[in-house]
Amino acid sequence: DPATALHLACCYGHTTIVELLLRKDVNLQVAAQSKSLNTALHFASSRGHLDVVKLLIKKGAHLRVQNKDLHTPLDLARINGHDSIVAVLSIASPVLVSADS
Repeated sequence: DPATALHLACCYGHTTIVELLLRKDVNLQVAAQSKSLNTALHFASSRGHLDVVKLLIKKGAHLRVQNKDLHTPLDLARINGHDSIVAVLSIASPVLVSADS
């Protein structure tokens, strides 16, 4: 359910188009959510577009936003078997380990 041109570009891994769209209004574009509350990072992560994921992180994409199913971009990368994206997102947003674990 992509809602913006950025969402569509992220779905299909069009890195150059993503770069062009982000030049216009980074904050609005990166934070925009679809009806299912997916962000551009959700779309890129779920479809395995590593270069787009890296670009979105560089542009300040929120890494821990949950969609309507309570999935973060990291969750979607894991579910879809995109190990390289799981690694990049894990480094970019390390999980704090509690003292009890």
